Amino acid sequence: MLNDLANFEVAAVAAPAEYRRFTFRDLYMRRTYWGPCSNQAVVVNPSYGLGATVVHNWAIYDGPGPDAKLVARARGLHIDTTGAGLFYNTFCFMFEHGRFKGSTLQAMGVAPKSDDEYSIVGGSGEFALANGVVNRVVHSREGNTDIDRLTIKGFIPVMRDSHTAATPGSSSVQSLVTKIGPWGGNGGSDADVRVSPHRLESVVIRHGVVVDAIGFSYLDQTGRKHAVGPWGGNGGNITTIPLALGEFIREVSGTTGMFGPFKVVTSIKLVSNLQTYGPYGQPDGTHFSVPVHGNNGVVGFFGRSGIYVDAIGVYARP
Repeated sequence: MLNDLANFEVAAVAAPAEYRRFTFRDLYMRRTYWGPCSNQAVVVNPSYGLGATVVHNWAIYDGPGPDAKLVARARGLHIDTTGAGLFYNTFCFMFEHGRFKGSTLQAMGVAPKSDDEYSIVGGSGEFALANGVVNRVVHSREGNTDIDRLTIKGFIPVMRDSHTAATPGSSSVQSLVTKIGPWGGNGGSDADVRVSPHRLESVVIRHGVVVDAIGFSYLDQTGRKHAVGPWGGNGGNITTIPLALGEFIREVSGTTGMFGPFKVVTSIKLVSNLQTYGPYGQPDGTHFSVPVHGNNGVVGFFGRSGIYVDAIGVYARP
């Protein structure tokens, strides 16, 4: 048995890491063997078969039809290891669309049949140090083209660190996401996210004399989108701030003060790595500022709200 071997040992190791799970479903890989649109080519073709080598640049789409969007390419090679068509595959999934553009997943394995499973042995960008599996099932075969349906599942290790914010009310936790604040009053009800945020996508602010309401959308660690709010009332004008790809909020600032009997957020300003938004509301009262240092960015908000935004705080992460 394997664990009876003298050169095999298992040891428990304490590692400061947490893991994010990711899943891609219903991706479709098109393999065209020959013709003017071929996306693979034989580079070694010995007469006895063993060692035949084919390089490939297979295209991966978000659907099987002709109107599907290209999302990635599987670039690599496959080698006949038996002389009978048993191919060893090694390829890199190179993403070309959306938030994963430029990121890669490295996979390898042997393809003995129509339904195969490959090991994910690494990655880069959003998938740095990833591990997991790729399942391939033949979807259709027509002429010189096979279309395979892919399901990709894996985990990404995230090294933990202590993030200490140099702002009153901040928290220092062994976590990827840091909660900073809030600033404002004690009125209204608690307002918070249910799933830890990973990337802020847009912010919607209602504002007049004060900040009447705030809402936002974000992606969690698995890439799922969440819409939050609006927290507050229906007064004021509406401003929608969609963040561009690669844009992130570096600073949130504003003022808090009394509005009638309530202490509320009277103004708010967002500063991204590309531009400044606001201030929205009237900047009267006590100033607050949340600069996010280093390569960190604001990925979400929390606070208190009733008929106005009573208090506001932020979530920050690398």
